[in-house]
Parts: sequence; structure tokens; C-alpha cells
Amino acid sequence: MGAKQNYDDISSSAAWRTFMALSVSLDGLPPERRERVTETMQIVEARFIDTMSEFYEGLLSVFGRRVRDGLTLRHIATAGTAVVEGVAERRFLGAQILSEPVMWPGLDGEPVEWHMASIGFLAVIENMTEPID
Repeated sequence: MGAKQNYDDISSSAAWRTFMALSVSLDGLPPERRERVTETMQIVEARFIDTMSEFYEGLLSVFGRRVRDGLTLRHIATAGTAVVEGVAERRFLGAQILSEPVMWPGLDGEPVEWHMASIGFLAVIENMTEPID
């Protein structure tokens, strides 16, 4: 599933780890530098969310789903990103549960191995979208 691939990609990305480390250390920067770094990070984040929103728009149409009223694709992209990145952060803390396979039904109804990032992302999609009538 795509969420597992995203998890694998960010978990192995030095750039992502650097971005996350910088984001949690912003308060330690001098005010003038903090403002400039924050603005740059916000631009990077907005571009990423825009890209993911476009991707999810196509994905939802393939699966016959639409965004629920009151939400946008940006909400879905932000929540989905938070879930996948949160699971990736647990990996760096040595969370054993991430190495435990979860057997759940796949698209054909047969049991397949699911990753926690995929389960969390599915929860986002199922709760923030609805079937197209």
C-alpha cells in the first residue's frame, strides 16, 4: 500500500530527519533566524501538502470516494502525513509493534500483511471521505 511506501521513504530519508529535527529545535534559534527558518519550512510544507492533495484527488476518484463536506484535500493530506510521519517517528524510538505483522483483508477480501502506517492512513481515508453515490 502507498502509505507503507511513504513510511519506508521518509524513514530512510536523511532530509526528512533533518527537517523534523530542525522543526522541533526552532525555539532554540535566535529570533531573527527562527523567523526566516520557520518561513522557509512553512513553504516546503505547503508545497508538499499541495503535491499530496493533487495525488489524493486522483486516488479518490479511482476508488470512487469523495471528500466529506466541511473538509478539503489539504485536510486529508495533512492528517495522512501526520499519521505516516508519526509512525516513522515511533520507528526511531524502537517501537516493537512496528515489526509485528497485522493480517487484515486486502482489496480482494483475502488476508494480507498490513503495516501500521497503512492502517492509520486507511482510518484517515475512511473517516474523511465517503463513497460517491
